[in-house]
Amino acid sequence: MTNKVKIEAGLASILLVLGFLLGGMSFALVIMFLLVFCELDQNTKTNASKIITFAVGITLFSMIWNIIFSGSDIIIDFIESTVNLINTLVEDADLDVSKIVLVANYVLTYADKAVEFLITVTKFAFVIALFSGKPIFSNPVTNKINEYVNKAINYLNNGGVSSAAPQAAPQAPTTPEK
Repeated sequence: MTNKVKIEAGLASILLVLGFLLGGMSFALVIMFLLVFCELDQNTKTNASKIITFAVGITLFSMIWNIIFSGSDIIIDFIESTVNLINTLVEDADLDVSKIVLVANYVLTYADKAVEFLITVTKFAFVIALFSGKPIFSNPVTNKINEYVNKAINYLNNGGVSSAAPQAAPQAPTTPEK
């Protein structure tokens, strides 16, 4: 005997997609309420699985990009320090650090905007592909996201156990003392 509310499959799927597009806490709440309080058909469960694993893939890809972009400060500091060192060591060298840093910041800012744009386009394409039942188009961003989606699906299928458990570091062989 179940005490779950019967909900139309189409409405449940639309709520899942809407939660995905709104992101964050809205997505988590929609998923939680649907799975806990509603009786869902197999098709809706399949869509929920696709959306959740795609959200995991998008999140992982975004995290990687944020790590790369955050690391750009290290690159800029390295360039600035290198140019200052060259200027200090070589008297005739008069490189303008501010121009080099300005160019580096310009390139990184537009690279960040481009990646964020590609993530948004990929989310949109995923929803359209989900609605039409066709596969999502392929590009480097979707390929990387699909790699994370496959890892998330494998993790879910294995009951929360990673199929490739981290291996212990090999120990150096010990030689017997003489």
